Amino acid sequence: MSERASLWLDGAGQFGDTLTGDFECDVAIIGGGISGISTAYHLLGKGLRVAVFEKNVVGCGSTGHSGGFLAASAIFDLSQMIDAWGEEK
Repeated sequence: MSERASLWLDGAGQFGDTLTGDFECDVAIIGGGISGISTAYHLLGKGLRVAVFEKNVVGCGSTGHSGGFLAASAIFDLSQMIDAWGEEK
């Protein structure tokens, strides 16, 4: 089996231009990893003007060296949260 680079890093690249002047957007996201790009994607779907700022290459940090998924953790398990705040919330 051949050694393979991260799929994230295989497709990573430089997007857009270096910011040289004033810029207007509704939301500025700092960091072009999976969290930043996912957030931008969903905000764009809501019609917001979004800018993602990355100092290196999109996906080159921990995202590029991970399995490519997000995991949320909480101090309570789901049943405790339902008991505290109700199923709808």
